Amino acid sequence: MGNISVEYTTYTPWGNCIRVSNDTIDVVATLDFGPRIIRCGFAGAKNLFYEDRNNYIVCGKEAHAAFHKESWKLYGGYRLCASPESLPETYYPDNNNVDCEVIDNGFILKAPIESWTRIQKEIEVQIKSHEAKIDIVSKITNHGPEPAALAPWGITVLDGGGKEIVPQPPTPEKLENMGIGLLPNKVVALWPYSAMNDERLIWGKKFVVLTHDSTNSAPFKCGLLNTSGWAAYFNHDSLFVQYCQYNPHGSYPDLGVSYETYTNQYYVELETLGVIQTVDPGQTVSHPEIWELFDSVSMPDNDESAIEKCLLNYLRL
Repeated sequence: MGNISVEYTTYTPWGNCIRVSNDTIDVVATLDFGPRIIRCGFAGAKNLFYEDRNNYIVCGKEAHAAFHKESWKLYGGYRLCASPESLPETYYPDNNNVDCEVIDNGFILKAPIESWTRIQKEIEVQIKSHEAKIDIVSKITNHGPEPAALAPWGITVLDGGGKEIVPQPPTPEKLENMGIGLLPNKVVALWPYSAMNDERLIWGKKFVVLTHDSTNSAPFKCGLLNTSGWAAYFNHDSLFVQYCQYNPHGSYPDLGVSYETYTNQYYVELETLGVIQTVDPGQTVSHPEIWELFDSVSMPDNDESAIEKCLLNYLRL
């Protein structure tokens, strides 16, 4: 991999953007709305992120009315939210220009202060010249007059057609040898519209496996206790690995899950959560992630041994 390039550019159909790249990967973020990281992939290859170019996904009627008939749009890619989810607050329309600062090996995007919630979102992106690796630091600042209880929530919308792997919490070696587990160590949260027998999911001993199905329009979302701090997605002959450190001492939202995933007929979301914090006026909370990309990777079948054997070649464990 060669030198890093950071340049202002246009990216159809999203208008003005900024792009950081080396000889192997590139990352593109929008400037006319957001902050959104709209593209992430190998240079010259297919976008690993989903792009909602036809505006299939817009906000509900309640949010539409609250924000003076301006619609929140999915757009696609990576976005930052504050959890727990609420309507209309979560769906504040981020359709305005964002400030952009070029830094070493990347850029910082900063959205305007949201008039409804009084929070401000910021995303910092950096890559290295010798790795297909992206460092993401997302930040939320409270500009309101009162403390706010929230958890930073990073949502990565990946293109459909792939397979997601999420690790189950490992069984302690002592209990594994005894063949028992005296206390529960797996937490699952299900949303009201999610069917427990959804055929897109396999609930394994070591992994939860979600295979995207473009013919299945039913939405599905679940939350998991992801103590290992990683998730993986196979698609387009590539592998996208996402890392977000788990905090065993923190309290997480949505019944105590640290990771969530959502799918419909278009895409799959890999969602990382920070712990719930009381954010005082003027205070900022950060949410770091690491993304790694690998090319020429075949998608394994659903056998857990095959999945584990494949991932051992790529994961930083």
